[in-house]
Amino acid sequence: MKNYKSFYTKKYWYENTYNSLGSEWLIGSLNKLSELGKLNLDNYTLVNLSANRGYYEWDAYNSHKSYNPTYYLGDIIAEDLKDKKGEGDESFHYLEGNTDATKFDTSNLKEKADVIVDCKGALWHQLLEYDKNGITNLLSVYINLLNDDGILLIDCYTESLIEMIHNLHTWKEEKYNTRKNITVSCFGENSTYFFLYQLNVPDFINEINNPIKLNMISNKPLSSKMGTSYITKEDLTSLILKNTELSCCHFKLVKKFLKYHKKWQEKIHTN
Repeated sequence: MKNYKSFYTKKYWYENTYNSLGSEWLIGSLNKLSELGKLNLDNYTLVNLSANRGYYEWDAYNSHKSYNPTYYLGDIIAEDLKDKKGEGDESFHYLEGNTDATKFDTSNLKEKADVIVDCKGALWHQLLEYDKNGITNLLSVYINLLNDDGILLIDCYTESLIEMIHNLHTWKEEKYNTRKNITVSCFGENSTYFFLYQLNVPDFINEINNPIKLNMISNKPLSSKMGTSYITKEDLTSLILKNTELSCCHFKLVKKFLKYHKKWQEKIHTN
């Protein structure tokens, strides 16, 4: 995991993806959630415990500043938040120290979250590792953090096997993770939704997962490829139960697939 984790934190994955994607996906998702009646933008609270650099959240916060939102950001490697664009703003908070989302003490926050953002963050990594206890612990933390009407926002897009292979090799050949300030033409990893789909019964996941239709007009190359979805607090509880009920046979089969998938991505991304 060490080399694979370093790809997402120590090299230029985040910066190059951010520069090629922009933050309209997050701003648009929050606005759409408001239109759907799932999020009241007035004085809302957003939490991301695996925010990496936190640039998307800072952009969204500034876009919504007139609504007086409150943001809390953390990361398992606190130094990833060293470029604190929002430092000093009274309503944009960086959690102190390394934040392990699976063990987060929810009493550290004074208020409940209206929306938790986990896009290729803690849940993505727990699913890739297929850490059954880690998944359960993380979802339990999220449930405790959310208010009764709160939601979890995740990244949600699918690729064919051919597209997946092409994109992984593109990342390797173009050295997207080792060259700074370059334009990225495709994602180098699957979405959180993809791993949830592989882990669980597809019909169940599609029942609790609610895709958000984004009408982005950005010219950035990754904007048309990005998608998001939300899961309600109630359905997160159902997801925990489903994760607990998975048979030993299913567990071993999926873990074998994800282990192979992980080694495949490691080989591509850490060269």
